Amino acid sequence: MLPFYRGEILSEITRIEPNKWLEEDFQGAGMHGHLSYQLLPEDGGTRLIQRESLQCQGLLKLCRSAVRAALDDRLRERLDNIKAVLEGGYIVAG
Repeated sequence: MLPFYRGEILSEITRIEPNKWLEEDFQGAGMHGHLSYQLLPEDGGTRLIQRESLQCQGLLKLCRSAVRAALDDRLRERLDNIKAVLEGGYIVAG
C-alpha cells in the first residue's frame, strides 16, 4: 500500500451468512482491523454496506493518514469488484 513497504496481511473470516453478511479480522504489516460487509436487496439489485476499523501499530502510526488513504483506494477497488461479482458474476481485473 505504501512505496517501499511490503508486508503480509492475514485475514480470518469471523462471520458469514451467504447473500447477507461477511465479516473478517485482519492483522499484519503493522496494522490490525475489522471489515464487515452487509448485503441488502434494493431496487432489483444489491446494496453493499461496508464498515471498517483500522489500528496502526509501531512506526506505522506516524504515517497513519497515508496508510488510510492507500487503504481507502484498495477498499474502493475491492467494492467495485464485489459489485461486479454480484451484478455480473465476474471479477474486474484491477
